[in-house]
Formats: sequence, C-alpha cells, structure tokens
Amino acid sequence: MHLFGIFALARVLLGLLLLLVEVLLELYAHTGISILAWGLCSAYVAAAVGLLRWQRRTSTTYPHTAPIPPKHWWLWTVGVDLLAFTFLLQVVGTGQNIAAMFAMPVLMAAMLARRRTAMAVAAAVTLILLGSAWIEWMHSGGVAAVLFTQAGVTGSGLFLVAMLTGDLASRLARQEQATRSSIGLARQQVALNRLMIDEIPEGVMVIDQQGLVRAGNPAALGLLADKDNPLPSPPFLLPRIAEARGLWQAVEDGFRSGVWPSSGRDVALGQAAIGSAEGRTVRVRMRMTRDHGMEAGQVLGVVFLEDLRAIQARVRQERLAAMGRVSTGIAHEIRNPLAAIAQANALLHEDVPPGPQQRLTQIVSDNVERLRRTVDDIMEVAPGRMQAVMPIDLRTQVQSACLEWSRIHALPDDIDLNPLSVEIGMDRSVHEWAVRFDPDHLHRVLVNLLDNALRHSTRRRGAIAVTLDWLPGKAELCVANDGLPVEPEVEPYLFEPFFSTRSRGMGLGLYICRELCERYGATIEYRAAEPGARRHNQFLITWPCEPALLSANESAEPPSPRL
Repeated sequence: MHLFGIFALARVLLGLLLLLVEVLLELYAHTGISILAWGLCSAYVAAAVGLLRWQRRTSTTYPHTAPIPPKHWWLWTVGVDLLAFTFLLQVVGTGQNIAAMFAMPVLMAAMLARRRTAMAVAAAVTLILLGSAWIEWMHSGGVAAVLFTQAGVTGSGLFLVAMLTGDLASRLARQEQATRSSIGLARQQVALNRLMIDEIPEGVMVIDQQGLVRAGNPAALGLLADKDNPLPSPPFLLPRIAEARGLWQAVEDGFRSGVWPSSGRDVALGQAAIGSAEGRTVRVRMRMTRDHGMEAGQVLGVVFLEDLRAIQARVRQERLAAMGRVSTGIAHEIRNPLAAIAQANALLHEDVPPGPQQRLTQIVSDNVERLRRTVDDIMEVAPGRMQAVMPIDLRTQVQSACLEWSRIHALPDDIDLNPLSVEIGMDRSVHEWAVRFDPDHLHRVLVNLLDNALRHSTRRRGAIAVTLDWLPGKAELCVANDGLPVEPEVEPYLFEPFFSTRSRGMGLGLYICRELCERYGATIEYRAAEPGARRHNQFLITWPCEPALLSANESAEPPSPRL
C-alpha cells in the first residue's frame, strides 16, 4: 500500500511535468499549441490526482503493512498509463522522447506484481514502441533501421529494468517479512521479560548515577512505598523518596567505589534507618553496567531488593526441613530399640515383687510410652506416598473420638461436671454427606486439639466445646476452650514445628494437625473469639464435603449428639 501511494504521487508529478514541458516548448520553441496534447496531459493529471486522493482516503481500510494493494488498483493504473502514453506518443511524435515515460508502468508492474506480469507489461511497451516506429516510417518515410533500432533498444532496456526491479522488490519483500518476524519476536520477548520481572517476588530496579530510577517492578516499588505516600511510576528520583534515603546512600557509595559485596548489603528503610522500631531492612545486591544508548558511557545500576524478613523466613524453613529429615531418620532408628526396651521392661515387671522395684518398672514403662508417642508423631508427618482414602461419616468419627478421649482422661459422666461439651449438627438434608479423611489421622488431629484445649482450660463445666456443623459445600469442626487468649506475638508461630510455650513440650501437636489436614484437602486455623465470649481460643477445621453413599452402619444415627 505504501509503494502504491508513492507511485500515485509520482504519476501526479509526471503529469505536471508533461504540462510544464508543453508550456516551455510553446514559449521558447514556438512549436504551436496542440489542443489534443494539452487535453491528454490535463486528463492524465486529473486522473492521477483523483487516484491519489482515492488512495489516501481508502488507505485506512487496508493495513499499511500489507505488501501490495488490491490487484485492480495497480492493473487499471498500468492500463491507463499505457493508453495515455501511447496516444501522447502518436500526437507529439518521437521528438519529445515520450518513450522514456513508459518506464513508469513497467516499474509499477515490476514492484507490485509478479515477474511474469512485469515482463508482459515490458513486452506490451516494446510492441507499442515498435508499432509507433512502423507508423512513423510509413507516414514520414524516415530511416527504418534507425527507428526500429531505437524502439528495440528502448524495449530491451525496459525488459532489463523489469527484471532487475522485480528481483530487488522480491528481495526487499523477503527482508521486510523477516524484519517484521524479528520485530514480532523481539516484542514478544520484551513482553515476556517484563512479565517475568513483574511477577518475581524479588524487587528489581534500574538506577543511574544521578539517582533516577528508570525502571522498577512492583515488588521493588512495594518495598520502597510508604502506606501514606505511594511511589510514582518510574522514572523518578530516588533521593527524593524519604523511605529510600538510606538505600540511595548505599547505592551512591556503590557507584563511587565501583564494587558491591557479592552476598549483598543490608540497608534499613523508613523509620528503621533512623533507629526507630518501625520500618524494615532489605538485602540489596547491585550490578553495574554501561548504557550504550543515547548517553553512551553512563553507568547504570541494576539493584535487587529482598525483604530481610523473607530471607530469614526462607532460611528458617530450610533449617526446619533439614531438621525434619534428620528427626525422621532418628525416630526410625529409635523405634526398634524402644520396642525392645518396652518388652524387656514388661517381662521384668512380671518378675519383680510389689514394692519400690515395681514402681521403678512402671516409671520406665510410662517414659517408654511417652517416647513412643513422640516417635509416632514425628513419623506421622514424614513425607510418604498417600493412599486412596474413602469418604467417612464425619459425625460418627468425631463423636466416637470424643467419647474415647473422655474415657481416657476419666472425665465425669455427669453433664453438669463434665468440662467437655459436644454439639453435632443433625440436619437431615445433609445426612449422607461425607468427607475424605483417614479415620486414624482424624482421631489423632482431634485428640491433639482436645489435649491442647484441656491443658489450657479452667476444667470447669463446658470449658471445652466441640462443635460440628455443615455449611453449603463444606463442614466445620470447632474446638474451643476458655483458657487465656493466645498472645498476639505467639499466634503467628502456633503451627510451626518445635515451637511450644511449655518447657517440656516438643511443639509438634498443632504442626501435625496442620500437616494432616492439608494432606486431605482440609484447612485448620486459629481464631480469637469475640470480646466477652466465654471460650477465647478457637481452632477451626474446614472440610470440603461431597455426596457419598455410605454403608448402612456408617449412615446410622449416632448414639447421642451431646456429652
């Protein structure tokens, strides 16, 4: 489309040039005014101007990246040129060298059409020139050899022009297509790189020596932003950001010295930079490079920012994972000797008479049982292949676990004295809804929560409440106690392994509960009760429910919904 517009403009200029030539011939050569020649030149200029306006008005209909316009545009244009120049050649004769203008349609055909079409146009022009030479020879009786030789040489030159121009146009078209493809791939790569940089959790910024932030991803801007004063979009001056003055001082020192520690440098942001407890510290890594653009030689710094708390949390998780693997191996090695000790102690307990020695064997038995529970807890959360689990009746499992736990802890049967209260929903519309969970694992989760609740409760009537209810698409189990509320600084670490507020605690109970719940698609969380509520601490487990056809025994009514 662009080439066609250039040819349309060239045709207008060529028509104006023909009119100018006629005017000059009349003024200086006194050849006399040829009405027919003036009419042909004026008509050609009018047609060229009309085509140019039409092309510009309708160019928005076609993408300007299209290689050629529709065929009928250039085909009719070439036909009009051939007719106009042929008539003009017959009117003015060969004295004004009209044959040179036939190069216009030949070039247009060579640039906008295939080679065969361009050669056909060149052949047509050659025939026109030979025919014109024959007519002139018949009427004026000139030298035939000169006329036909001149027409043949001109036609041969047009053939050569068509061939060379067609080859150049084909090569340019291939290069243009390759360039478009390369530009498209480059834009796609730039967009992909931008997306990757924007999505990575580490902050990335590009800063020059004047402190101008030329680019930055959302993570970096989020670390530097103040909740009251959000950062502007890059580019902006880093020294003007109050939260980042400490960062700019460190970056400025890096530019001045030209080196940066490979492990990074810890820089305080915000109020932490002036010694306040507020603010945060970031780990900064910087790499310097040269700007080869408009400001050649300008040193740029690519700054990587990461919150120090996130780094410490990641290191802590890696250490916990390593400790977990070591603990699992140790627990596996302890299990067999522990069983041998338990068996030998049981045999010894049978042989010793009642008295102090039997009490010693009982102490050994109690501590062996304690160690066995600890080993079982560690092995329970060890990574392994999960087996297929069938749906279970959650109501029956919860009630049976609560009854067994109540008997083990010798809780009174009298409801008025029992610290445990169990309430299970009895909605008949969801009677056959179930959850996927291993019964033994569910029992372990519930026992851990009940032990924790009993340990921190007042043990008065209703001090511990177990509530099971169904909501649309999910089941909720809540274990609450009336102990003191969990302190805010302790709450984030409740489900962390090896974290315990007791001197003799391992800190694995709640961690095991979370690991087992996540294994079966359930979630567990801690919620502080509303002010004024009797039971301050609530541990809530949520299961996604699914309709399941339970057996007759599983779907039977539980013995009692309350304890």
